[in-house]
Parts: sequence; structure tokens; C-alpha cells
Amino acid sequence: MNHFTTPAPHGVGVTAHTDTSRRVDRRRGLSRTLVAGAAAMVLAACSGPSTEVESGAADAGKSVTIDVCGTDVTFEGVPERVFVNDINMLEMMLALELEDHIAAAFLWGEDDTLLPELSARLEAADVTPTIGSINDEIETILAFDPDMVYAGWNYGLRVGGAVTPELLAERGVDTYLLRESCRHVQPELGRTTMDDIYYDARALGEIFGVEDRAEALISQWQSTIREAVALVPDSAEGRVDIFLYDSGEDEPFTAGFFAMPDEMFRLAGGRNIIDDVNATWTAVSWERVIEQDPEFIPVVEYGGVTCDERIATLQSLPALRDVTAIVNANFDCYVYAEVVPGVRTADATLRLATSLWS
Repeated sequence: MNHFTTPAPHGVGVTAHTDTSRRVDRRRGLSRTLVAGAAAMVLAACSGPSTEVESGAADAGKSVTIDVCGTDVTFEGVPERVFVNDINMLEMMLALELEDHIAAAFLWGEDDTLLPELSARLEAADVTPTIGSINDEIETILAFDPDMVYAGWNYGLRVGGAVTPELLAERGVDTYLLRESCRHVQPELGRTTMDDIYYDARALGEIFGVEDRAEALISQWQSTIREAVALVPDSAEGRVDIFLYDSGEDEPFTAGFFAMPDEMFRLAGGRNIIDDVNATWTAVSWERVIEQDPEFIPVVEYGGVTCDERIATLQSLPALRDVTAIVNANFDCYVYAEVVPGVRTADATLRLATSLWS
């Protein structure tokens, strides 16, 4: 019924959540009728962030109020010095051509690798990302004298941690939080969708007065998603059961219902086998994986561990030897920046759909 391909692993490595401390710091065959419904939800015109623009977007003295995880945040004037945490948010800033506004960028490891064209933008702006972590120390952020922080819950900021948007505001620093990460404080938002990425782009477009650039990016992403959805055959009898493997031997770390891959799987004609777990990135039991018997396993490559090495781990576990995806070697390789919300999501979704159906 399904034709799977196993592309060669990517050569670009990224570092993500290799252990519990890191996870806390960083986070982090469908029928045609079902696919069409998914596409309609994603591609319908969306209102974007709730904003109130008090003067022209290009005015230096403009005031923009945006809903950030349920809190109205007013940005007075265009931020000039932005502290950016994590590769997906850094790439979003660069894709919007906002490199001149970046005061500092934090990445976890030396193998967090930007897309080449975006890396060139950062180099032209003479910004070198810092390899490190906020580690609940507000002075780490304030050392760069920012007027805005662009991060997320479990992407540098931690719910219940010492560094909060409220504390930053007291120090004169506004905060924009990655929309997907709002699920840590607003679970009522439900599953993450492409609309969350569009929301981020539009919000930044409003804040920096580059709405046209944001809409151009969104148009490109929507076109790519349409390509992905179109690959799912009309005759598909059901969704392909998919399990994302991030890491772990005693228990696997994976993407739950609130994480970006759940949406990627759905659009590409798949079903996340733990779509009943209301979490972003989380650990589950191998027994759950065996019971669900996934047909396809995307593998995340990062932290100096290659995709091949992670696949070898899966193939070495005796309990998994009868899992369909293991038996048929149905794997696909993704880097960290492709499985968190950002500029790579649409392309990664298209690649997944191609692997499943071409």
C-alpha cells in the first residue's frame, strides 16, 4: 500500500535535548478527504496575531500590542537590540532580514548549523552566535543590553524558572515567545499547526515593520505545504502510523500532540502514534511503541550523534525487532531545526510526504 524511501542521512548536525537538563532548557495513509480537510485548516487565510498598531509600521515611535501567550505585550518602537535564543528563532529573524537588529544569539552546541543563505546574512551583520545557555541567569541576557528577547518556554526560558518575561519587563526588556511554546502555559491552544509559524512571522512583521516580508515568507510556506498535501494519493486507505525517535534507550524521547512534528505527520499523510499525549516533547515507554507498531520512524540527528547511529540503536533493541518500521528499515533523517517550528518546517513536511508516497 505504501512506498517508503530511506534517504541518506543529512550531513548537517544540530544539538538538541540529549538529557533531562537539556530538555528543560530548550523545550522542548491519510485519505484524500482527511488531507483536504487538514489543508483547508492550514491554508485558510488566518488573522495572525492580535495587534493594535497605533501608528505607521515604519515609524520609529510606533506602538504595537501583541498577544504573547495570552498576555498583551506592547512594543514601543522598533527593537534595536534583540537577544535571540535557539536556532529556529534565529533563522526566523534572518529570513525576515532582521540581522541588523540582533544583538546576540544563543545556540546550544557548535553543531547547530544555520541554513547557508541565512548564515551568510548573520556573518554580514558581524554577529557570532554564542554557544551556551541562559541557565536561569537574567544577567546572562542583560549583559548584551537587549531591548527585546525572542525565546520560548523550554527554548531558553523555563516555566517556574528565574528568568521570566515579567522580570525582563521590570528591567526594560520586552519578550516575544515562540507561539508553539505557549502550550506550556496555555494548553487550551491545542495542537500546534502551521498557523503558529504564520503567527510568529506576522507578529515579528508587525513588531519590526516588515509585514510585507512576513507575508512573502508565509506565501512560500503555504505553497510548499500544498505540494506536500498533493502527494498523498486519493486511494490512501488510512494514515501511515509514525513514531518520531529523538533519543533514549531505556525509554524513547519523542514528539507529542502539541509538538510541531504532529502537524507535519498529519499534512504528509501520517498519524503520530502518541497523538493522545498532550505534550510537546516527552518520554514514553517502548511498550507503547510496540503496541502501536509504527510503519515509519523519522529520526532526529543532533548532539554529535548521527542518524545512522540512532537507527543502529533502534535496530539493536531486541524488544523492537518485530516493529514494522524496524523490520522494513523505514527511517528518515531530520536535524533539530527541521522538527521545531521555523523556516524549515514546510520543506521538511514536503520531504516527509515525498518519503511516504513517492
